[in-house]
Amino acid sequence: MHKKISTDKIHINEISPRLLTCYLINLKNKSEESDPRYVFDYEIEFIIESEGMMYINGDFVDIPANSIVFRRPGDYTYGIYPYKCYMIAIDLKNNTNKSSTDYNIYNPQSFQPIYQHEFLDSIPRVLKCSNPKLFEHYFSEILDAFIKNDLYSEIQIKAIIIQILYNLFKESKSSLYNNFNTINSPYNLKLKKVLNYIENNLDQPLPLLELSNLINLSPWYFQKIFKKYLGISPNKYILNKKISLAKNLLIHTDNSIENIALKCGFKNAPHFSTSFKKNVTLTPSEFRNKITQYF
Repeated sequence: MHKKISTDKIHINEISPRLLTCYLINLKNKSEESDPRYVFDYEIEFIIESEGMMYINGDFVDIPANSIVFRRPGDYTYGIYPYKCYMIAIDLKNNTNKSSTDYNIYNPQSFQPIYQHEFLDSIPRVLKCSNPKLFEHYFSEILDAFIKNDLYSEIQIKAIIIQILYNLFKESKSSLYNNFNTINSPYNLKLKKVLNYIENNLDQPLPLLELSNLINLSPWYFQKIFKKYLGISPNKYILNKKISLAKNLLIHTDNSIENIALKCGFKNAPHFSTSFKKNVTLTPSEFRNKITQYF
């Protein structure tokens, strides 16, 4: 199949998910496989019970109970039984004009674009939930509303999907390296070592060569492995951590901009200010003034 998938940047206010379909899947025959397929839209699964795994884009991925699988348009996948899960397919911007009455994940159709925004980019393929009861409640509510299909079901479902996306984003940001436990990879321990090193050395430049040497990989291969299993490049991950630390220091200390720049591993204040504004749309001083005026 020839894939025609576009990528498009999306503003956070443009995320307006519409449910295309919802299933409760219970696949019991051990070691059997579902039919391989391409993913045409955004799909989210909550794994209720599992002794199985999933093939996604060349990797066999463990899917333990209480985990979330987040699939993007263009993914190539199939499941290996047994497992039980909720599954939803969504039209992220409510602009595909696909019908929810006869939607079928196996029917050939147009691919939804892959939308680019930190809110979406940070969500990994598989995430172990810290609050599985909350997610199970969300998916159960969606299924009930989907079956009921009354006057207010659409707005109820939209609100719940936004909650799911927000909580996935929040969990992925707060416990990123724990997600290695859901991936069948020999690089788990090595990458955790790198993440711990980054966390403890944010006041340093942290070049790729230094990080790759920690685990005896070439910079090129290290960057490839890091992006594959974390869904983000090493440089972007480090910058996000430095910016987060800088925000905390700007809000909770009286340190000068120059001092904060050094504590966050930037070579000087101008470099820090340029990077900060590019990511936050405010200079460090503007950010500090805007936030602290409320306290």
